[in-house]
Amino acid sequence: MKGAVRDVKAINAIILLFLSIFLVEKLSHYVFSVDGYAFEFEDACSQLHKSEIITFINENKAFKRLSLKSIARKMKEQFPSIQSVQSFYSSSSILRFRIALCKPAVLVNDSYVISENKILLDKTIFSENKVKDCPAIEIKNIQRSDEDSLCLSKKITEKCKKMIFDLPAECFNEYDIVRESETKSVMCHKKQGNFSVWFNDSKVPDNKVLIVCGLLKNKLTEQGEFSRRYPRRWIADVRFDDQVILYMERGGR
Repeated sequence: MKGAVRDVKAINAIILLFLSIFLVEKLSHYVFSVDGYAFEFEDACSQLHKSEIITFINENKAFKRLSLKSIARKMKEQFPSIQSVQSFYSSSSILRFRIALCKPAVLVNDSYVISENKILLDKTIFSENKVKDCPAIEIKNIQRSDEDSLCLSKKITEKCKKMIFDLPAECFNEYDIVRESETKSVMCHKKQGNFSVWFNDSKVPDNKVLIVCGLLKNKLTEQGEFSRRYPRRWIADVRFDDQVILYMERGGR
């Protein structure tokens, strides 16, 4: 009987311990007073975007009464560029934030960046050295305006973003790419401007198709098509199933 009583007491003690830990964790957000904020940003964040985030935090007095999770959630809602927020209290009543941004993947129209998680963001969010080497693409019908927000994902479709991420790296290395519409994108060869590849959002050239297009370009070069006095423009159209159609446009570029 005494043994059973001891077991019950032990169980109760364990329950109280876990309950205390739970309550301390929940109440810690409100027990500590906040006298100010401190911020740590990774190198990818531009000075302009740092200022925007810091101003947002400083101007929201209600944050001092919110839990750390709530603050992090509101920051992400306001700034889709933020990938993660770590926050903790320092011994001097300073709430510290460690902020990481989404990784830039593709530069769009030299004004926007598509992140690795496929969010279209303003280029000014990122430091220059983080975007200067990003592969680039031009997308028609995206115009900068005063109404632009930090998140511009509605400007392009998910199908368009999928097409961009499906393109092999060699496409960006060898071609200047312009998406004109869902049914037509043009890759113009960087060194031989009178040779281009046409595709669409549904028919994206893979490495095998790129090899075929490269062979066609080399054959045209050997035949002297690009060294004429008035060279003609050649198009490799890959918008068809299992074939590449090569044809010529008069007048060059």
